Amino acid sequence: KPLVVDEAWGAHLPFHPDLPTWAMDAGADVCVTSVHKMGSGLEQSSVFHLQGDLVKPEVLKSREDLLGTTSPSVLVYAALDGWRRQMVEQGKALYDDALDLARQLREQIARIDGMRVHGREDFCGPGKAADADPLQIIIDISAWNVTGYRAADWLRRHHRVNLHLADHRRISAQLTHADDERSARVLLTALTDLAAHV
Repeated sequence: KPLVVDEAWGAHLPFHPDLPTWAMDAGADVCVTSVHKMGSGLEQSSVFHLQGDLVKPEVLKSREDLLGTTSPSVLVYAALDGWRRQMVEQGKALYDDALDLARQLREQIARIDGMRVHGREDFCGPGKAADADPLQIIIDISAWNVTGYRAADWLRRHHRVNLHLADHRRISAQLTHADDERSARVLLTALTDLAAHV
C-alpha cells in the first residue's frame, strides 16, 4: 500500500539539512504540502509530490481533478514557481539565517521570567516524535497561572502579534525564512510586555 503524508507545515523541510526529514526523503509515495503555510505561496497554494510506482500519476491527477478548480489562479501558480526558484537558489542560506534567528530567540525568550521554552528533548526520543521543527518556538507559560489562549488573545489585542497556536498552558510562535531581526524584536517585545502584565 502507498504511504501518503499530509505535510501541510513542511514545505520548507527539503531545503536545509538541520530541518526534520522531508516526507519524500523518508520514503513517502505521495506528500501533500501547503506552500502558503511555510513557503511563500499565496493562500490555497498546495502541491502534491509523487515518487515510486505505487501511485500512478494519472490516478493522482484524476483525484486532484475532483477537488481542484477549473479556473486556477495564475497568481497562485506564479507565486509557487517563484518560491520554488527562490528555494533552489537561496533556500539553504535563507534557512541558515532563520535557524540562527530561532536559536537566538529561544535563548532570549528563556530569560523572560515565567516562560519555559520547549526544546527538542521535550518532544523527541523513544516513544515520542522522531524529530521536531526548530522554527516552531513552543513556550510553556503555566507558571503564570494563565492559559495560552488568554495570553495569545492579549498579544493579539495589545501588540497585534498573532501566534501560531495556543493551548491551556502553552503558546507557539512559528518562524519562517521571511523572518528577520525586526520581526523577532516585535515578538520579543510583545512577550516581555506580556510577562509584565500577567
